[in-house]
Amino acid sequence: MGSEGGMNDGIADIFGAPERTTIEETKPPFVHVVRRPGGHAPYNGFEWEQYEYANETAAAYFDRISTQPEQARTDYERGVERSFEEFQRVLGVLKERGLSEDTLVVYTSDHGEFLGEYGFFGHTHAATPEVVYVPTTFIHPELEPGHVDGLFHHVDLVPTVADAMAHDVNIGQTDGVIDGAGRETGYNHLRHIRYGTLAEPVERLLQLTGGFERTIQSLWDANGGHVFVDGSQVTASLIYLVLLLQKPFGKQVRYANRVLESYKMFTPGHASYGLPGFDRSEARSQIDSILEGETAGSEHDIDAATAEHLEEMGYL
Repeated sequence: MGSEGGMNDGIADIFGAPERTTIEETKPPFVHVVRRPGGHAPYNGFEWEQYEYANETAAAYFDRISTQPEQARTDYERGVERSFEEFQRVLGVLKERGLSEDTLVVYTSDHGEFLGEYGFFGHTHAATPEVVYVPTTFIHPELEPGHVDGLFHHVDLVPTVADAMAHDVNIGQTDGVIDGAGRETGYNHLRHIRYGTLAEPVERLLQLTGGFERTIQSLWDANGGHVFVDGSQVTASLIYLVLLLQKPFGKQVRYANRVLESYKMFTPGHASYGLPGFDRSEARSQIDSILEGETAGSEHDIDAATAEHLEEMGYL
């Protein structure tokens, strides 16, 4: 894993503290993961080598940019462009080292971003096309340049990469399929268990009501999807009201004049986007079937600093 330092240290700990090195130094055969911050606030405001904020935190940036969605779009584009420049540099290093002929390169993202749509900024408040649809690129000399329209889910990455390798690899249990072949739908799941920006008295009140747990389940095809938000209507409404009175969330939503719309998206209920090839009941049935399947996983404790970083980045 590359990019030692800053926020990446906490993320590396979650993955069992893999060896940290650079693409210039890593020795084949290798799986080298590099994570860049371009799609995270403050977008074009990072110390790139260390993945640390340069001048302001994500929260400070969102507060400043709340009434400037066009500027946020510009900053976002610059940040993504900067990440792509780093990606191109990695390709150059592979070529210089004579490794490009034998290396499969994958460029993707784990989420999109709200840039003022629905009154939101970031990527954790709701599941919409702006957040769930992301591109994925595979680069290898044996792959012809081109564009493929269709669904490719993140869970398809591991079996696809494993299939491309010269040796059999035990990838364990997965719902992924090679190349996303035959995939007609993709499932997206977010379990939201905290809002660290809430004042301590509000946190205590939430604990009295059973705590805050909000789950966003959604099913998508290439043309749209259905989204189901589960949780306590009372608790979610209370949190939304508190957030509405706080910066930067309330400032953003009020500026966009999307209070009622964003409230409906935030609290338990159903919404649909685009023209999916299945109706609400079919979506609910497929999601229930997916959740009834066997799952395997593990839990890791993280320190307070890592939790704070992940929360600022929108993962908690």
